[in-house]
Amino acid sequence: MVFSSFTFLIYFLPPFLLIYFLVPKDFRNAVIFIGSLIFYYYGVKDHPFYLILMLLTTTINYLAAQKMTRSNYRGRKRWLMLGLFWNIGCLFVFKYMDFISTNLNELAYGEIRKRIISREFPPGQRLVDSQLAAMFKISRTPIRDAIRRLVKEGLLTNTSSRGFYVFAPTLKDIDEIFSVSIMTETEAAARVIRFLQNSPTEELNHKLRVLEEKANNVFPMENDEEFKRYLMEIADNQRLYDIYMQNQGQRVLLANIIYFGQHQE
Repeated sequence: MVFSSFTFLIYFLPPFLLIYFLVPKDFRNAVIFIGSLIFYYYGVKDHPFYLILMLLTTTINYLAAQKMTRSNYRGRKRWLMLGLFWNIGCLFVFKYMDFISTNLNELAYGEIRKRIISREFPPGQRLVDSQLAAMFKISRTPIRDAIRRLVKEGLLTNTSSRGFYVFAPTLKDIDEIFSVSIMTETEAAARVIRFLQNSPTEELNHKLRVLEEKANNVFPMENDEEFKRYLMEIADNQRLYDIYMQNQGQRVLLANIIYFGQHQE
């Protein structure tokens, strides 16, 4: 329930105001308190923990205020600091902790992925979460989240008895990965051609002009991937796009292996 919702304006606010003005003034603070509990309960009824947390916070603030009125100067400072610590701590944990955690997860994922693609972590190398955590100076939780994502993406393989290893493609893997790429890219191009033949629009023509600009600048490899990804978007087939993206990490890794192998020769 929010302040602009129909439920608040019609069902909650009128009876609340009626009760507030009908009760004696000495009881109006109690009406506000009970009304606030009902209001917040409606918003967190599926997560009662937050209602308990609010009641606990209210109790701590009330007790801290009571202690402050009965204490000397040093005592008032101590109880004020306790109240501030509790309230700011709750704000930090429930508002900003998820933001920090998400950023650390993305940082760990991006750094490990970049080092796999660039072959700084070469194919076949074992990755240990504790060592990666020490390398990036973060806890193991975001490292483990990144490892799970990279396993799903196919850039890491999970051997239950031995740990996680950077994907080391066999000849069969190479044949399968590029075969899937050829099929998805060919189908995407065919769909775009059919769109152009059956229902050409100014929007489609604009997208094709953008695609042509990207096609003229497919190197370095990041630009080639951007070109193909844009082609998939124009093809407007979500399942085709998902298959293409599932194959992307291994495809880029293979292309890097081939590229560096040729230049080392």
